[in-house]
Amino acid sequence: MDANIPSISHELARRGLRTAAAAVAPDEAGSIARSLASLRSPGRLIVVSGGLGPTEDDLTPGSIAEALGLEYVENRAALRMIEEKYAGRESGCPASALRQARMPYGARPVGNPAGIAPGMVLDIPGTRECIVMLPGVPREVEALISPCLDEAGASGDGPSESRCLRVWGIPENALMDIIESEGLACGAALSYLPKYGQVELVFKGPAAPAAFDAVRSRLAGSVFSETRGEPIELVLGRALARSGTMLATAESCTGGMLGGRITSVPGSSEWFAGGVVCYSNDMKIRVLGVRPSTIDAFGAVSAETASEMAAGVMALSGASAALAVTGVAGPGGGTESRPVGTVWIAAVTGGAEQVREFRLGGTRAVIRESAATRAMGMLLGMLGGPSG
Repeated sequence: MDANIPSISHELARRGLRTAAAAVAPDEAGSIARSLASLRSPGRLIVVSGGLGPTEDDLTPGSIAEALGLEYVENRAALRMIEEKYAGRESGCPASALRQARMPYGARPVGNPAGIAPGMVLDIPGTRECIVMLPGVPREVEALISPCLDEAGASGDGPSESRCLRVWGIPENALMDIIESEGLACGAALSYLPKYGQVELVFKGPAAPAAFDAVRSRLAGSVFSETRGEPIELVLGRALARSGTMLATAESCTGGMLGGRITSVPGSSEWFAGGVVCYSNDMKIRVLGVRPSTIDAFGAVSAETASEMAAGVMALSGASAALAVTGVAGPGGGTESRPVGTVWIAAVTGGAEQVREFRLGGTRAVIRESAATRAMGMLLGMLGGPSG
Protein backbone atom coordinates (compact mmCIF):
# COMPACT_ATOMS: atom_id res chain seq x y z
CA MET A 1 0.00 0.00 0.00
CA ASP A 2 1.34 3.44 -0.90
CA ALA A 3 0.17 4.80 2.49
CA ASN A 4 2.90 2.68 4.10
CA ILE A 5 5.77 4.00 2.00
CA PRO A 6 6.71 6.76 4.52
CA SER A 7 6.87 4.32 7.46
CA ILE A 8 8.94 1.82 5.52
CA SER A 9 11.28 4.47 4.11
CA HIS A 10 11.80 5.97 7.55
CA GLU A 11 12.83 2.65 9.06
CA LEU A 12 15.16 1.94 6.15
CA ALA A 13 16.73 5.39 6.51
CA ARG A 14 17.17 4.82 10.25
CA ARG A 15 19.28 1.80 9.33
CA GLY A 16 21.32 3.74 6.80
CA LEU A 17 19.51 2.26 3.78
CA ARG A 18 18.33 4.44 0.90
CA THR A 19 14.95 3.93 -0.76
CA ALA A 20 15.83 3.63 -4.44
CA ALA A 21 12.36 3.16 -5.96
CA ALA A 22 8.71 2.52 -5.12
CA ALA A 23 5.80 1.03 -7.05
CA VAL A 24 2.09 0.51 -6.45
CA ALA A 25 0.29 -2.49 -7.93
CA PRO A 26 -3.40 -3.51 -7.88
CA ASP A 27 -4.53 -6.82 -6.37
CA GLU A 28 -3.91 -8.79 -9.54
CA ALA A 29 -1.26 -11.49 -9.94
CA GLY A 30 0.15 -10.22 -13.21
CA SER A 31 0.48 -6.66 -11.93
CA ILE A 32 2.22 -7.85 -8.76
CA ALA A 33 4.66 -9.93 -10.83
CA ARG A 34 5.43 -7.01 -13.17
CA SER A 35 6.02 -4.62 -10.26
CA LEU A 36 8.32 -7.15 -8.62
CA ALA A 37 10.29 -7.59 -11.85
CA SER A 38 10.67 -3.81 -12.23
CA LEU A 39 12.17 -3.49 -8.75
CA ARG A 40 14.56 -6.43 -8.76
CA SER A 41 18.29 -5.77 -8.92
CA PRO A 42 21.36 -7.66 -7.63
CA GLY A 43 21.81 -7.14 -3.91
CA ARG A 44 18.52 -5.31 -3.54
CA LEU A 45 16.13 -5.55 -0.61
CA ILE A 46 12.47 -5.28 -1.67
CA VAL A 47 9.79 -4.49 0.92
CA VAL A 48 6.18 -5.26 0.00
CA SER A 49 3.06 -4.31 1.98
CA GLY A 50 -0.49 -5.52 1.48
CA GLY A 51 -2.14 -8.74 0.36
CA LEU A 52 -1.18 -11.09 3.22
CA GLY A 53 -4.66 -11.56 4.67
CA PRO A 54 -7.13 -14.46 4.59
CA THR A 55 -9.41 -13.30 1.75
CA GLU A 56 -9.35 -14.32 -1.90
CA ASP A 57 -7.97 -10.97 -3.03
CA ASP A 58 -4.91 -11.30 -0.75
CA LEU A 59 -2.66 -12.44 -3.58
CA THR A 60 0.78 -11.09 -2.78
CA PRO A 61 2.71 -14.12 -1.42
CA GLY A 62 1.18 -16.54 -3.93
CA SER A 63 1.86 -14.17 -6.82
CA ILE A 64 5.46 -13.68 -5.70
CA ALA A 65 5.95 -17.43 -5.38
CA GLU A 66 4.62 -17.94 -8.90
CA ALA A 67 6.73 -15.12 -10.33
CA LEU A 68 9.88 -16.61 -8.79
CA GLY A 69 9.04 -20.20 -9.74
CA LEU A 70 8.76 -21.29 -6.09
CA GLU A 71 6.26 -23.63 -4.48
CA TYR A 72 3.53 -21.99 -2.43
CA VAL A 73 3.33 -24.05 0.76
CA GLU A 74 2.04 -24.05 4.30
CA ASN A 75 4.73 -23.04 6.77
CA ARG A 76 4.50 -24.87 10.09
CA ALA A 77 6.05 -22.07 12.13
CA ALA A 78 3.61 -19.58 10.64
CA LEU A 79 0.74 -21.97 11.33
CA ARG A 80 1.68 -22.11 15.01
CA MET A 81 1.87 -18.32 15.20
CA ILE A 82 -1.65 -18.00 13.81
CA GLU A 83 -3.12 -20.73 16.01
CA GLU A 84 -1.60 -19.12 19.10
CA LYS A 85 -3.36 -15.85 18.21
CA TYR A 86 -6.70 -17.62 18.46
CA ALA A 87 -5.89 -19.74 21.51
CA GLY A 88 -8.52 -19.26 24.18
CA ARG A 89 -11.02 -17.54 21.91
CA GLU A 90 -14.53 -18.95 22.18
CA SER A 91 -14.96 -19.03 18.41
CA GLY A 92 -11.68 -20.90 17.87
CA CYS A 93 -9.45 -20.43 14.85
CA PRO A 94 -11.39 -20.04 11.58
CA ALA A 95 -10.20 -22.10 8.64
CA SER A 96 -9.82 -18.94 6.56
CA ALA A 97 -7.20 -17.58 8.97
CA LEU A 98 -4.96 -20.57 8.31
CA ARG A 99 -4.50 -19.43 4.71
CA GLN A 100 -2.14 -16.83 6.13
CA ALA A 101 0.33 -19.61 6.95
CA ARG A 102 0.98 -20.26 3.26
CA MET A 103 4.07 -18.62 1.82
CA PRO A 104 6.72 -19.07 -0.88
CA TYR A 105 8.95 -22.05 -0.15
CA GLY A 106 11.97 -20.94 1.88
CA ALA A 107 10.31 -17.85 3.34
CA ARG A 108 10.70 -17.28 7.08
CA PRO A 109 7.71 -16.07 9.13
CA VAL A 110 7.96 -13.22 11.63
CA GLY A 111 5.35 -12.97 14.40
CA ASN A 112 2.92 -10.07 14.09
CA PRO A 113 2.47 -8.22 17.41
CA ALA A 114 -0.36 -6.06 16.03
CA GLY A 115 -2.38 -8.54 13.96
CA ILE A 116 -2.76 -12.10 12.73
CA ALA A 117 -0.83 -12.46 9.46
CA PRO A 118 2.89 -13.11 10.03
CA GLY A 119 5.43 -11.07 8.14
CA MET A 120 7.57 -12.98 5.64
CA VAL A 121 11.25 -12.76 4.77
CA LEU A 122 12.42 -14.52 1.61
CA ASP A 123 15.98 -14.77 0.35
CA ILE A 124 15.51 -15.34 -3.38
CA PRO A 125 17.34 -18.56 -4.24
CA GLY A 126 20.47 -18.16 -6.33
CA THR A 127 20.62 -14.38 -5.87
CA ARG A 128 21.71 -11.78 -3.33
CA GLU A 129 18.19 -10.37 -3.28
CA CYS A 130 15.74 -10.45 -0.38
CA ILE A 131 12.00 -9.77 -0.18
CA VAL A 132 10.23 -8.67 3.00
CA MET A 133 6.44 -9.06 2.89
CA LEU A 134 4.22 -7.12 5.30
CA PRO A 135 0.44 -6.82 5.77
CA GLY A 136 -1.21 -3.66 4.45
CA VAL A 137 -2.71 -2.31 7.68
CA PRO A 138 -0.52 0.68 8.68
CA ARG A 139 -0.36 -0.17 12.40
CA GLU A 140 0.74 -3.72 11.52
CA VAL A 141 3.39 -2.39 9.16
CA GLU A 142 4.74 -0.13 11.88
CA ALA A 143 4.87 -3.06 14.32
CA LEU A 144 6.43 -5.54 11.88
CA ILE A 145 8.85 -3.55 9.76
CA SER A 146 11.67 -3.49 12.31
CA PRO A 147 11.61 -7.19 13.30
CA CYS A 148 11.27 -8.22 9.65
CA LEU A 149 14.27 -6.12 8.65
CA ASP A 150 16.18 -7.61 11.57
CA GLU A 151 15.31 -11.09 10.28
CA ALA A 152 16.49 -10.04 6.83
CA GLY A 153 19.78 -8.76 8.28
CA ALA A 154 19.05 -5.38 6.73
CA SER A 155 21.48 -2.71 7.81
CA GLY A 156 23.56 -0.26 5.89
CA ASP A 157 26.43 1.81 7.15
CA GLY A 158 24.56 2.65 10.32
CA PRO A 159 21.92 5.33 10.95
CA SER A 160 22.46 8.31 8.68
CA GLU A 161 22.10 11.89 9.88
CA SER A 162 18.42 12.67 9.50
CA ARG A 163 16.17 15.63 10.34
CA CYS A 164 12.49 16.27 9.64
CA LEU A 165 10.23 19.26 9.05
CA ARG A 166 6.46 18.97 8.64
CA VAL A 167 5.02 21.81 6.58
CA TRP A 168 1.39 22.78 5.98
CA GLY A 169 -0.18 24.69 3.11
CA ILE A 170 2.66 24.49 0.55
CA PRO A 171 2.17 21.90 -2.22
CA GLU A 172 5.01 19.45 -2.79
CA ASN A 173 6.03 20.93 -6.16
CA ALA A 174 6.01 24.48 -4.82
CA LEU A 175 8.09 23.40 -1.84
CA MET A 176 10.62 21.75 -4.14
CA ASP A 177 10.80 24.93 -6.27
CA ILE A 178 11.48 27.11 -3.21
CA ILE A 179 14.22 24.85 -1.89
CA GLU A 180 15.92 24.33 -5.25
CA SER A 181 15.65 27.92 -6.55
CA GLU A 182 16.98 29.39 -3.30
CA GLY A 183 19.71 26.77 -2.81
CA LEU A 184 18.44 25.68 0.60
CA ALA A 185 19.32 21.99 0.28
CA CYS A 186 22.98 22.67 1.19
CA GLY A 187 24.01 19.32 -0.30
CA ALA A 188 21.64 17.19 1.82
CA ALA A 189 19.51 14.41 0.34
CA LEU A 190 15.85 15.42 0.62
CA SER A 191 12.71 13.29 0.65
CA TYR A 192 9.25 14.81 0.14
CA LEU A 193 6.31 12.89 1.63
CA PRO A 194 3.05 14.76 0.84
CA LYS A 195 -0.32 14.00 2.39
CA TYR A 196 -3.51 16.06 2.52
CA GLY A 197 -2.29 19.63 2.56
CA GLN A 198 0.99 18.91 4.30
CA VAL A 199 4.44 17.68 3.37
CA GLU A 200 6.89 15.81 5.55
CA LEU A 201 10.34 16.90 4.46
CA VAL A 202 13.20 14.60 5.51
CA PHE A 203 16.85 15.70 5.34
CA LYS A 204 19.53 13.01 5.18
CA GLY A 205 23.31 12.88 5.04
CA PRO A 206 26.14 14.88 6.58
CA ALA A 207 24.65 18.15 5.29
CA ALA A 208 21.25 17.46 6.87
CA PRO A 209 21.66 19.85 9.85
CA ALA A 210 22.61 22.83 7.66
CA ALA A 211 19.78 22.20 5.19
CA PHE A 212 17.32 21.70 8.03
CA ASP A 213 18.25 25.05 9.58
CA ALA A 214 18.06 26.87 6.24
CA VAL A 215 14.65 25.52 5.28
CA ARG A 216 13.20 25.94 8.77
CA SER A 217 14.25 29.59 8.78
CA ARG A 218 12.81 30.19 5.30
CA LEU A 219 9.48 28.46 5.97
CA ALA A 220 9.05 29.31 9.64
CA GLY A 221 5.37 30.26 9.35
CA SER A 222 4.44 26.99 7.66
CA VAL A 223 6.42 24.54 9.80
CA PHE A 224 4.25 22.85 12.43
CA SER A 225 6.48 20.02 13.65
CA GLU A 226 9.99 18.63 13.64
CA THR A 227 8.85 15.15 14.65
CA ARG A 228 8.22 12.46 12.04
CA GLY A 229 4.56 11.57 11.66
CA GLU A 230 3.30 14.09 14.23
CA PRO A 231 -0.16 15.26 13.10
CA ILE A 232 -1.05 18.94 12.95
CA GLU A 233 -4.16 18.36 15.08
CA LEU A 234 -1.94 17.23 17.96
CA VAL A 235 0.29 20.29 17.60
CA LEU A 236 -2.75 22.58 17.44
CA GLY A 237 -4.17 20.95 20.55
CA ARG A 238 -1.01 21.69 22.49
CA ALA A 239 -1.10 25.32 21.36
CA LEU A 240 -4.76 25.70 22.36
CA ALA A 241 -4.11 24.12 25.77
CA ARG A 242 -1.02 26.26 26.32
CA SER A 243 -2.92 29.48 25.57
CA GLY A 244 -6.08 28.48 27.44
CA THR A 245 -8.13 28.82 24.26
CA MET A 246 -11.40 26.97 23.64
CA LEU A 247 -12.13 26.18 19.97
CA ALA A 248 -15.35 25.64 18.04
CA THR A 249 -15.78 24.75 14.36
CA ALA A 250 -18.33 25.46 11.65
CA GLU A 251 -18.04 23.20 8.62
CA SER A 252 -19.74 23.04 5.27
CA CYS A 253 -17.69 21.25 2.59
CA THR A 254 -15.60 19.30 5.12
CA GLY A 255 -18.75 17.84 6.67
CA GLY A 256 -17.34 17.28 10.16
CA MET A 257 -13.91 16.10 9.02
CA LEU A 258 -12.17 19.00 10.77
CA GLY A 259 -13.92 18.27 14.06
CA GLY A 260 -13.22 14.57 13.62
CA ARG A 261 -9.50 15.12 13.29
CA ILE A 262 -9.44 17.52 16.22
CA THR A 263 -11.26 15.09 18.50
CA SER A 264 -8.97 12.22 17.47
CA VAL A 265 -6.46 13.74 19.90
CA PRO A 266 -6.83 12.36 23.45
CA GLY A 267 -7.83 15.06 25.91
CA SER A 268 -9.29 17.34 23.23
CA SER A 269 -12.34 18.02 25.41
CA GLU A 270 -10.11 20.42 27.35
CA TRP A 271 -9.81 22.76 24.38
CA PHE A 272 -12.55 21.82 21.90
CA ALA A 273 -16.11 22.96 22.66
CA GLY A 274 -17.74 21.33 19.64
CA GLY A 275 -18.72 21.96 16.07
CA VAL A 276 -21.61 22.49 13.70
CA VAL A 277 -21.95 20.88 10.26
CA CYS A 278 -24.02 23.38 8.29
CA TYR A 279 -24.09 21.98 4.79
CA SER A 280 -27.19 23.71 3.43
CA ASN A 281 -27.65 27.46 3.21
CA ASP A 282 -30.74 27.10 5.39
CA MET A 283 -28.66 25.54 8.17
CA LYS A 284 -26.07 28.30 7.87
CA ILE A 285 -28.83 30.86 8.29
CA ARG A 286 -30.96 29.18 11.00
CA VAL A 287 -28.23 27.68 13.19
CA LEU A 288 -25.26 30.00 12.75
CA GLY A 289 -27.06 33.26 12.00
CA VAL A 290 -25.47 33.83 8.60
CA ARG A 291 -27.51 36.60 6.98
CA PRO A 292 -29.53 35.63 3.89
CA SER A 293 -28.38 38.88 2.30
CA THR A 294 -24.74 37.76 2.70
CA ILE A 295 -25.35 34.51 0.84
CA ASP A 296 -27.46 36.29 -1.81
CA ALA A 297 -24.79 38.93 -2.42
CA PHE A 298 -21.59 36.91 -2.10
CA GLY A 299 -22.55 33.23 -2.27
CA ALA A 300 -22.19 30.39 0.23
CA VAL A 301 -18.53 29.93 -0.80
CA SER A 302 -17.13 33.35 0.05
CA ALA A 303 -15.05 35.24 2.55
CA GLU A 304 -18.14 36.95 3.93
CA THR A 305 -20.04 33.71 4.55
CA ALA A 306 -17.01 32.03 6.15
CA SER A 307 -16.57 35.01 8.47
CA GLU A 308 -20.20 34.97 9.57
CA MET A 309 -20.07 31.20 10.08
CA ALA A 310 -17.11 31.65 12.44
CA ALA A 311 -18.82 34.45 14.35
CA GLY A 312 -21.99 32.37 14.59
CA VAL A 313 -20.36 29.26 16.02
CA MET A 314 -18.45 31.36 18.57
CA ALA A 315 -21.69 32.96 19.74
CA LEU A 316 -23.45 29.58 19.81
CA SER A 317 -20.71 27.77 21.75
CA GLY A 318 -19.18 30.50 23.88
CA ALA A 319 -15.74 29.46 22.58
CA SER A 320 -12.86 31.92 22.37
CA ALA A 321 -11.68 30.74 18.95
CA ALA A 322 -13.35 29.45 15.81
CA LEU A 323 -12.60 27.85 12.48
CA ALA A 324 -15.11 27.96 9.63
CA VAL A 325 -14.77 26.18 6.28
CA THR A 326 -16.93 26.53 3.18
CA GLY A 327 -16.03 25.42 -0.32
CA VAL A 328 -16.63 23.38 -3.46
CA ALA A 329 -15.25 19.87 -2.92
CA GLY A 330 -16.48 18.49 -6.26
CA PRO A 331 -16.50 16.65 -8.48
CA GLY A 332 -19.46 18.81 -9.54
CA GLY A 333 -20.75 22.18 -8.42
CA GLY A 334 -17.90 24.35 -9.65
CA THR A 335 -18.33 27.54 -11.65
CA GLU A 336 -15.95 29.71 -13.63
CA SER A 337 -15.47 32.07 -10.70
CA ARG A 338 -15.55 29.32 -8.07
CA PRO A 339 -14.08 26.16 -9.63
CA VAL A 340 -13.94 22.84 -7.83
CA GLY A 341 -11.33 23.12 -5.10
CA THR A 342 -12.24 26.69 -4.10
CA VAL A 343 -12.31 26.87 -0.30
CA TRP A 344 -12.73 29.82 2.04
CA ILE A 345 -11.53 29.46 5.62
CA ALA A 346 -12.06 31.88 8.51
CA ALA A 347 -9.97 31.63 11.68
CA VAL A 348 -10.76 33.79 14.72
CA THR A 349 -8.97 34.04 18.06
CA GLY A 350 -7.95 36.71 20.53
CA GLY A 351 -10.02 39.38 18.79
CA ALA A 352 -8.19 38.82 15.50
CA GLU A 353 -9.56 37.25 12.33
CA GLN A 354 -8.00 35.81 9.19
CA VAL A 355 -10.04 34.85 6.16
CA ARG A 356 -8.25 33.15 3.26
CA GLU A 357 -9.15 31.62 -0.07
CA PHE A 358 -7.46 28.42 -1.22
CA ARG A 359 -7.61 26.74 -4.62
CA LEU A 360 -7.04 23.07 -3.91
CA GLY A 361 -6.54 20.17 -6.31
CA GLY A 362 -7.19 16.45 -6.18
CA THR A 363 -10.18 14.27 -5.51
CA ARG A 364 -13.12 15.22 -3.33
CA ALA A 365 -11.53 13.41 -0.37
CA VAL A 366 -8.17 15.12 -0.88
CA ILE A 367 -9.77 18.58 -1.15
CA ARG A 368 -11.73 18.07 2.08
CA GLU A 369 -8.74 16.73 4.03
CA SER A 370 -6.49 19.48 2.66
CA ALA A 371 -9.00 22.13 3.68
CA ALA A 372 -9.10 20.75 7.23
CA THR A 373 -5.29 20.81 7.40
CA ARG A 374 -5.13 24.41 6.18
CA ALA A 375 -7.74 25.53 8.69
CA MET A 376 -5.70 24.10 11.55
CA GLY A 377 -2.52 25.62 10.14
CA MET A 378 -4.09 29.07 9.99
CA LEU A 379 -5.22 28.96 13.61
CA LEU A 380 -1.91 27.50 14.78
CA GLY A 381 -0.11 30.47 13.22
CA MET A 382 -2.44 32.92 14.94
CA LEU A 383 -1.68 31.22 18.26
CA GLY A 384 2.03 31.79 17.76
CA GLY A 385 3.00 28.53 16.08
CA PRO A 386 3.99 25.18 17.57
CA SER A 387 5.88 26.68 20.50
CA GLY A 388 4.37 30.14 20.62
